[in-house]
Amino acid sequence: MAVRKNAASMDPNEISKFMNALLELKKKPAVTASGTSTNIYDQFVAIHQGIVDRGTGTTRGNGGHRGPAFCSWHREYILRFEQQLQIIDPDVFLPYWSWESGNASDTNSIFVDEFMGPRQQITSGFLSETPNTFNPDGWRVDPRLDGNGSGTTLTRSSFSGISSAVASAGRNSLGRTSFTGTNGFRNSLEGAHNSIHVAVAGHMLAMTSPNDPIFFLHHANVDRLWAQWQLTHPGDSNYPTTGNSGHALNDLMWPWDGGASSTNSARAQPFMPLVNATDLRRPRDVLDIEALNYTYDDTLGSSGWPGGIPSPTPARLEPPTRFVAQNPTTNSIELVWGPQPTGSLPHTGYVIRRLGSTVELTFSNTDPRTTVDTGLSSNTIYNYEIRSVDSNGAESADAATDSERTGKCFVVTATYGTELAPQAQFAHEFYFDVVRKSKLKKPFDKFIQTYFKVSPPIANLMYRSKPFKYFMKYTVVIPFLAFSKVASFLVGLRKN
Repeated sequence: MAVRKNAASMDPNEISKFMNALLELKKKPAVTASGTSTNIYDQFVAIHQGIVDRGTGTTRGNGGHRGPAFCSWHREYILRFEQQLQIIDPDVFLPYWSWESGNASDTNSIFVDEFMGPRQQITSGFLSETPNTFNPDGWRVDPRLDGNGSGTTLTRSSFSGISSAVASAGRNSLGRTSFTGTNGFRNSLEGAHNSIHVAVAGHMLAMTSPNDPIFFLHHANVDRLWAQWQLTHPGDSNYPTTGNSGHALNDLMWPWDGGASSTNSARAQPFMPLVNATDLRRPRDVLDIEALNYTYDDTLGSSGWPGGIPSPTPARLEPPTRFVAQNPTTNSIELVWGPQPTGSLPHTGYVIRRLGSTVELTFSNTDPRTTVDTGLSSNTIYNYEIRSVDSNGAESADAATDSERTGKCFVVTATYGTELAPQAQFAHEFYFDVVRKSKLKKPFDKFIQTYFKVSPPIANLMYRSKPFKYFMKYTVVIPFLAFSKVASFLVGLRKN
């Protein structure tokens, strides 16, 4: 279970890992329904812009602000962001900016070059548009997602700190007895939250405010305060079952509504992800943060759902890692997953479905690799849903989905298409028929796991640069395949 810490208490290694994962997310390509090119980080920016105006007719409106779903929508939103970071580095967690504490140290230690950058137009540190030692690629705001014309260089005001009035408003929200209403917890907390956006200013003033990564630390704190309020106000009876569309306890929240609604924001529309008919979230699904597999370093107990009170949120299992290799000869995808964390639910396997088709495969968790027949050619976008299955055969409520172009996953088979298919097939057979049956199995398995981690960024670079593609082909790929053939021949001689 992830433990979200106060950003001011993170050690240098934790900060470095978080920032590096953030930078990788800004470079990692995203799949969009329109085919528009973007990265996963900026797709999150677009989704936040899109929630402001979604739906049609009587259901049209802001599905994530100025209403009860402010807390639940943002909880799901930043959780999915954290999960994307953890795909890059499993050790990463989403820290919170404890602005309500009133302590200058909780703010001053964050806004430095080594972390979130200074309180001004950022020209140094990780988030500088100009490349530097912290970030050789630079951090550039996509002008297509610049909601208030602040420019491609990340910009903030030079605020000296959080006023005592705003900090007090955040703390005082915890004393509200009801969740809804003018004097309720949600309205009080959202008001204090708005003041933070105004204080930081710059890109944080627009609905594309996630352009500034401080947005996620800010909203982690908002979520933390809600979790603390839940400790003294447990149960789902606090939340309305009627009201504006998307805000009631059992309403589906866009964009996790299976395509039931869409955004009307012209700025956001080109960047929207593929619709997943089974990816559904309601406010009641996110009431218990421990069932969502995270907690906060200062939120004790069961994090908003005290013992003895049944949680309406089904407990989740850790999803398997996404597919890591595609073989264009057999049109199959190899999936790899890791062990479940201590304390997770018992399970017997997973169900994999190719969304939009009848392809389905259930398999046990006894072998760390399983092949799924896709029936599709290489270099095709695959959209898979993966669900965990418990010991009773019931599928978990969450679905880990994956949409990847196969060429991003496997240097040999995907980047070169069928060009090197015979050699790649030989390497595959060499591994399973020779290596796994020899004393080299253990070290070679470690090599393969390392390869799976480093091959996606290499493959992406090979897609962008044809010279690099052929450099890799003749200096790495073909020599490695040749080595495999020689090794196989020598092993065969030894056996004879």
